[in-house]
Amino acid sequence: MDIEINTIFSTIIQIFFLSFMAGSGIWIALDAKKHQRPPSEYITWGLFGGSFIFLGLIIYLLWRRYIFFHEE
Repeated sequence: MDIEINTIFSTIIQIFFLSFMAGSGIWIALDAKKHQRPPSEYITWGLFGGSFIFLGLIIYLLWRRYIFFHEE
């Protein structure tokens, strides 16, 4: 019984992290596109943000804060 519970729990955790990775990558790509970045840049940011779970999102948010506000 314990093995079944552990398997179900680990599957739920994996689905959560995969969903967060995909959602994070999509949100980052759409946000960069909304700020009129070139297609190669928003695709790259989306892949980077989706690949590195929390680090990609944090780096993008810092980058967005300093780059977007200094360009205007």
